[in-house]
Amino acid sequence: MRWPLDTLPVEIDLNPEPRGTLPAEILLISPPIPRSPDRSIASPRYPPLVNSTNTFDTLIAVASDSTADHGTAPRETASPSIALRTFRMIHEHPYRYTADDVIFTVYADRNAIPAAKRPAARKAFFAKGQACLRCSDLGKKYGWGIHSDAEGRVALVAVETEEYEALASGNRLGGDGEPVTVTYAMRARR
Repeated sequence: MRWPLDTLPVEIDLNPEPRGTLPAEILLISPPIPRSPDRSIASPRYPPLVNSTNTFDTLIAVASDSTADHGTAPRETASPSIALRTFRMIHEHPYRYTADDVIFTVYADRNAIPAAKRPAARKAFFAKGQACLRCSDLGKKYGWGIHSDAEGRVALVAVETEEYEALASGNRLGGDGEPVTVTYAMRARR
């Protein structure tokens, strides 16, 4: 999510003199960004302090170089792949989890992070940038579009369905009354 530039603090030094000698109205043009007390709530009033992969009213369409003509489940293996874990989580619970929830849960399950340590691990995980669902093999190889609603919760939409066509064409409106934003999954090849 991008924050409006007019809400960011802007400092302008119009004089090469030390900062203490400039008038206060020149040093700070807009008020500082408010922070939530625990510094974890993300909203327009309290911007996030961590990296997020969440999207809102967006369809991540199947990659342009994908050969999939219908949505298929990733194949089962003894050790489930990232694509299979992601597929299971979103497909079994549409519009329940955000992209951040899915990406972190798959990471935590693969690395056997105990439930008691997950809140701290999640904070550390999102302290640096993470790949979003555009990089998922679900949109590259398996024919699944990923739709996020107005609250950022995600669901899978098979490429052959009428719902996918409506979302991809821009005929379906999001929670704000505007057409859903369409982005494409990353291409598998350069």
